[in-house]
Amino acid sequence: MSRSKRKYLFQNDQNTLNGALLAGNNSMAEMLLWSLVLLPPVIGVYGAGVCVINIGLFVGTTFAWLFLVKRLRSYRDLSQKTIGSMWEFLYDRYRSVILKDSFLVVWLLILLSMTAALLEYGSKVISKTVGMEYHWVAVGIVVSLSIYMCILGNKVRSVIRSIFYIILLFVFFVLVISLFMVNKPSELLDIYGKLHMKGGTSVYLNILYYNGTQTGVTYIISMVGMGLGCLGLPFLFNGAFEAKDSHELDRGRVLSILYTGVMIVVISVWSLLNAVCIYPLKVTLDSGIDELLRTYIAALCHKLEVPTEIRYVILGVLVITLLCLTERIFAMSMEVARGLLPKMKWIRNEKQQNVADIGLLVILSGALLVIVGIWKPEYQKLITVSWEYASAMAAPCILAVVWRAASRPGIFAGLFTGLAVCSVWYFVPMIEGNTLAVSTELSAGTASFVFALAVTIIVSMFTHKKNEAEKKLFDQIKLDQR
Repeated sequence: MSRSKRKYLFQNDQNTLNGALLAGNNSMAEMLLWSLVLLPPVIGVYGAGVCVINIGLFVGTTFAWLFLVKRLRSYRDLSQKTIGSMWEFLYDRYRSVILKDSFLVVWLLILLSMTAALLEYGSKVISKTVGMEYHWVAVGIVVSLSIYMCILGNKVRSVIRSIFYIILLFVFFVLVISLFMVNKPSELLDIYGKLHMKGGTSVYLNILYYNGTQTGVTYIISMVGMGLGCLGLPFLFNGAFEAKDSHELDRGRVLSILYTGVMIVVISVWSLLNAVCIYPLKVTLDSGIDELLRTYIAALCHKLEVPTEIRYVILGVLVITLLCLTERIFAMSMEVARGLLPKMKWIRNEKQQNVADIGLLVILSGALLVIVGIWKPEYQKLITVSWEYASAMAAPCILAVVWRAASRPGIFAGLFTGLAVCSVWYFVPMIEGNTLAVSTELSAGTASFVFALAVTIIVSMFTHKKNEAEKKLFDQIKLDQR
């Protein structure tokens, strides 16, 4: 049976999404994960310079849609292989089970970490709002998401996700416009002047400043380099196979770049205005998006006749959107986990496969509850570290897709170099008791991307073997991009 006709529970449906759904499910998800969940409080504490991260996100997403996704789709169509994911592409091109499984193990850990972070954050928000005990909320979310994934297919869930992503973007756009309507520019600047920020208000508002000091070259490179996480995460790669056809893929690529740009501008402006709305309080790194949103709406209600119920509706939209994002990443981790399992002889039909999937779902759900309930990680740090490792994986992924000379030893070397450099750079004290990330002001993800890229290229140059069939295929791919 071809991959496009399988109807297993947690497998992304191939060749089913139109351009709008493709854009909403991929680019919007990545922007929400970083721009919405993490950046608002960080911008409120450190200043406008953090917006450079959003520039990196836009550049990374745009690069992926312009140069990677269609090439991956062309590889599948022209080779006439049943490729449905990045790891299947790696296996098909390099015929290495070790490479495929290594890739899957790392991706599973990254995706589970992100799922746990969102689950931990969502549980805190809901428990504070409704007054329920945190652990019961976490259990309720995991059970609800599991049932939701079992009942509805991927395409229906994709529609629901896209609807709430767009609604949330519209909500933030309205909030930004509303604040400018009820406040004169002079009033907003006057409040900024009263904040007594480190370095002064003019420094805070200047995009070249971060944490009250002028942004150095390494800071700018590091912040822009955060966008490399987009290139590493599998959302965009899955988009290559989820589109109905080449026309919808092209449409989705354009819409993705448009969605990303609009969301980044709106969320960046909203994040900067939080400092005004929360005055005379201070934004802290522990300030959650729900807290900032609640304070922002309260500031509007002082000058507008807005029913207090509106804030609960907006917070409800935020929570549902975060749950949709959690489900998206959790479903992807299910697909990755299933790719790691050997083929079981007792699975002979769709029903038996679905039973096995439900068993796997129970195991992963239990693992998430253990992480959230016992470990109780800081969601900001967990997402940041996961994103750094996603950046470390990006270089081998890019070269495998776009460079015919990328060899199997080169991809292996680049993959493990990136992971090793990221681990050392982020965790190991090297200079005067500080990690290299602190000492050099360069993020682990950016450093590991550069090292992995260099190692992959150098090793591939010495180990690549001529393959006429592969050369012909890549020449056809180049023609198909025109």
